[in-house]
Formats: sequence, structure tokens, C-alpha cells
Amino acid sequence: MESVKVRISEGELQGKKVPSKAGGVFYSFLGIPYAKPPVGILRFKSPEPPEPWAGVRDASKEEAPPEPPEPWTGVRDASKEEVVAPHIVLSLFQPPEPPEPWAGVRDASKEEAPPEPLEPWTGVRDASKEGANSLQIDMIHKSYSGDEDCLFLNVHTPQWPVSCLRPVMVWIHGGAFELSSGDSSLYGPDHFLAQDVVFVSINYRLGALGFLNLDGSDVSTNNGLRDQVMALTWVNKNISKFGGDPDNVTIFGESAGGASVHYLLLAPSAKGLFHKAIAQSGTALLFHLNSSVSKQKAFRLGQALGCETKDPQHLADFLRTVPAEKIVLAQGSAQSDEVLN
Repeated sequence: MESVKVRISEGELQGKKVPSKAGGVFYSFLGIPYAKPPVGILRFKSPEPPEPWAGVRDASKEEAPPEPPEPWTGVRDASKEEVVAPHIVLSLFQPPEPPEPWAGVRDASKEEAPPEPLEPWTGVRDASKEGANSLQIDMIHKSYSGDEDCLFLNVHTPQWPVSCLRPVMVWIHGGAFELSSGDSSLYGPDHFLAQDVVFVSINYRLGALGFLNLDGSDVSTNNGLRDQVMALTWVNKNISKFGGDPDNVTIFGESAGGASVHYLLLAPSAKGLFHKAIAQSGTALLFHLNSSVSKQKAFRLGQALGCETKDPQHLADFLRTVPAEKIVLAQGSAQSDEVLN
């Protein structure tokens, strides 16, 4: 398959020419990192710009689909639904609650620093493969899938080389803030590109890894939404190199993606990064949000993983030592009071 290259502010990407369902062609650049891997000390933190890379980044290949489940012996109980990862918190846009008291003098003279720009890389980065999905419970195979290193986006453009700037549509996937991804196998760009737009799909952190609420610790709230803002910042900076107009960006999403669109409309940090919005089957009122309850769920998650503490920073430090897969598999325990009894 014919490859194509593009140089953006951070370096060079190698994508691919793809036949469309309508009989034409389009050009895809897949698995482009828009932030550093949110792992290690960056787990539960606001997204940071990615490190540069050397050589050519392949953006022409998609990840292999999930493998089929292994067979089992005897009779499998199918009378109960399996617990999937619950969303833990979405508190940033809540009606404000009374603040906790603090000791000493609190510095209120500085605004929170905005996301830093991406660092450049050398050579050509391979943009032929989809990036990993956010770690989650696979509803079909009933096992975890994806990776904690998941902050990637895909860009599909109808013409190469670029001759003019086209409207941009940025897709935010749904899945109750627990499941799914922006994978092209789920949300292919063919029909959008036939309407002469540039299509972008993004991944963002899900479940506890994206929405843990531990007020009183160094955990940032609503990191999944912060990821979306970081992705839009990347689009604003780089999309013209793919033929997209940074002054004509539409965000759209379904279910939790639709709710995300509504949250972004309310978020000061997203102001100016998009110009139109479509919320499909989801609004900011879709999910029952309560920051105090979500904080209780965070401590239940800690208990399920063997950490008995009421200190939010102690719990945050502990959770950074736990393999991400165990956190995802334990999230169901945070949904009920059973673990506290």
C-alpha cells in the first residue's frame, strides 16, 4: 500500500493511501501520540506533551483485532451480567461544593498552567498503525483489553498533497466513560471524507484511570476530559498540515461522547479550540454526578485492591504502584457498598 509523509511541528509522520468504499482513495495517519504515555508518576495526572522520537513513525497499520475467547469446560453461568468498569468521577463541572479547610496561606495569585506544547522528534515517525485503546473491560470477550499508554489520535484526509483547507470533524467516542475507542475499525472515515472533510478520531483515558476523584491528593480530576482538550490543542496546532482548517473544527460524539461535547462547551480550557458542536444521545446531564460519592468510590477501589486508608495522598501513591490491569478489573467493586461491609 502506497505510503505518504507529512511534517508537522513535532517531526515527520508516514501514513498510507487507502481505497475508499466509494471506489476512490483517502489518506490515513494513525496512532499519532498527542501526549506523553500517562503511566508511572503520570498516572492520574493531567496529560503532558509527548517525547520526541527518532526515525520514521509508521501510521499506516491498524492494531490486530481482539482474539476470540478461549473455550471453557462445563456449563458457564450466563444468568448474570458481568461487571464492567464503572466511571468513577466526573466532578469538574459539578455545582460547587463547600471547600475543605486548609492550613496556612493558600496561593491564589496564579492560574493553572495550560498544557505544554509537544516536543519535536527527529526523522520520520511511523503513522501506519492505530494506537492502543484505553485499558478497559472487553464486553465481548469478558477480559481486559487495551493499554495504559493510550493517548493517540487518527487523522484521515480526502486529498494529498494538500491543495486547500477543509472543515474538520473530531469524533469523541461513547461507552459510558468506561469502554470503546476511536479505532478506525469501529468508526471508519469513508462516509465523512465523501463529504470533503478531514476526519479525526481520538482515544482518551477511561474508568478510574481517566476519572478517579481523590480530592486532597496530587490526582488531577477528570483527566479523560483533559485528554480531550489536549487532543483538540494538537488539532488546532497541526491539522492544517493534513488539509484541515483549524478555524472550522466541529466536535461530535455519541452517548458519553455526546456528554463530553457538552462538557467541552462548558470548559474554559477548551474555549477557541472548536467552533461547532454536535452532541448525539448524550448531554452533561446524562450521568448522575456527585463528587463526594465518587470520592467514596475511589476509597472502595483502594479497599478492593488491599489498601485500607482514609488518606487520599496515601491512596494515590498506592494506586500508582498497582498494575493498571488490576485497577481496571477491580473497578466493579467500587460501584457498591459490599466492599465496605
